[in-house]
Parts: sequence; C-alpha cells; structure tokens
Amino acid sequence: MNTASILAIAVGGTLALVALWQVFLTPRLRRGPGGDAGLSLVLVLLRLYAKAVHRLRVEGQEHLEDLDGPLVVVCNHGSPLDPFLIQIAMPRLIRWMMASDQMPADSAMLWEFSRVIPTERFRKSPLAIITAIRELRRGGVVGVFPEGRIGQPTERILPFHEGVGELVARTRARVLLACLQGTPDTDEIGASFFRPSHSNLRFLDVLSWPEGVEPTTITHELRTRIIEATGYPTVDEMDPLPPPVDPFLA
Repeated sequence: MNTASILAIAVGGTLALVALWQVFLTPRLRRGPGGDAGLSLVLVLLRLYAKAVHRLRVEGQEHLEDLDGPLVVVCNHGSPLDPFLIQIAMPRLIRWMMASDQMPADSAMLWEFSRVIPTERFRKSPLAIITAIRELRRGGVVGVFPEGRIGQPTERILPFHEGVGELVARTRARVLLACLQGTPDTDEIGASFFRPSHSNLRFLDVLSWPEGVEPTTITHELRTRIIEATGYPTVDEMDPLPPPVDPFLA
C-alpha cells in the first residue's frame, strides 16, 4: 500500500468519525444536563469511572422526578469527589458554589467548563450570591456544601454556614437534600480520584418552606436531616481556616 492510499484511508477515517460525532452522537448527547454534547460525554465517562473505582451506589432516585424549576442541591462534604458523584446521578446540570482558594489557576478551564460559581471563604462574596440567585431565578440548579470545607475525618458533620438558608429563603427554591457516605477519606483531589472506595449517595427528600421562614430555621432543619440520615457525630465549633498564602511571599 503506497503513501497516497494510507493518507486517503486516514483522511477518510477521520471524516467518518467527525460525521459519526456530528450526525449520531451530538444530538443524543445534547439531551443530557446543560444541553452540551461535550459535557454529556464527560459525564458518561465519569459514570463508568465511578462504577469501576468507587462502586458508586445511588439510592432515593424517586426524588429526582419532577425536578423542574429552581433547585438547590444540599449535601454533606467529605471528599473532593462529592460534586462529581452527585452530578453524574442528576438529570440536570448543577452549578456548584466552590471556594476560589480551592480552585488552582492551572485548572481554570475545568472550572469554566463545569460552570462553577466561585466563592470567597475569607471575606464576604456578594458576587457569588448574586450569581447563584440569578441562576435560580432563571430556573437553574445550584449546588451547596454548607459545611464550607471537607470534613476530615469524613464521618462527622461540621457546622453549616447560614448562607444556604439565606439563599433558599430569598429565592423560594426547593431543596434536594442528599448525603454521601463511604467516599475516600482524604481532602486531596488527586488521592480521592485514585483511591478506591464503596461510595453511597442517597437522595433524601425534596423540601420547601413557606414565605417568611427564617433562614436560620432552614439551615438548622437541613443540618438536622443530614445528621439523622448519616448517623454521624457532630462538630459544633471549628477552628478558623488558616489564612490563604500570599503568592508574593510563597
């Protein structure tokens, strides 16, 4: 076989793959969360990974029916994997609120691709709240880990920040309450991805509150439900987070 034939086969194979992607795969993948074919493909691969490496088991899927309209997803936080494990079980795209100091600059494309809402842990971040409220008022889904940090060891529930109750009270959004157990007991993202586990995700309930309910009441009820579901002990006071490292002094 001469060079021209090999080149023709290579070009033809490439064109066939492009046609397969555009004609057959893209329309199907666009039916997934967010209507983005690339994102849907990533979620398919993540589902395979979660089953193989973390033996992910999902319960309470009946609560995922009729989830139209603004929704806040609330869960305990024990591993960097948590948002990925919840998203692959969800029929809708979740925009997670994530601390900006936990988002390395060299991974900026990942955060933009997953449409993360950056928040500040060391000062008030009104832009993050405004972005989350706008997303909910558009009928979208916002994900919140109210503990504000990864609980180490994982089998405990930290104090909840009041911002989750404020977000729900202001937008009147429903809350999809979930709990995760059995995730890798590490707060390092690399280790959590490669350390096998038997993770269990439970969707507990879809909750709503009437107008006028105090945000503190909402926050307290959410934390109480997760404590009851997990059976984990509670930590009611936490040492303050260490200040962020000044990049000019590092």
